[in-house]
Amino acid sequence: MSKKQFTVRDISELVRQGQDLMVQVVKDPLGTKGARLTTDITLPSRYLVFMPGASHVGVSQRIEAKVNASA
Repeated sequence: MSKKQFTVRDISELVRQGQDLMVQVVKDPLGTKGARLTTDITLPSRYLVFMPGASHVGVSQRIEAKVNASA
């Protein structure tokens, strides 16, 4: 697997004041540090992970195991 290449850019080139952003909390705030946020939204459920904007859906391996167990 290849790692993502990131280019360091000034935040003002990417986000404008008043712009709406959808973010998800990855890590809660601790002490004087704020929460860690991401724009890669994931909504996990029992059998799948919904990722808005992604070209695929993550499906749990438990589904296949349950089908094989009931057969």
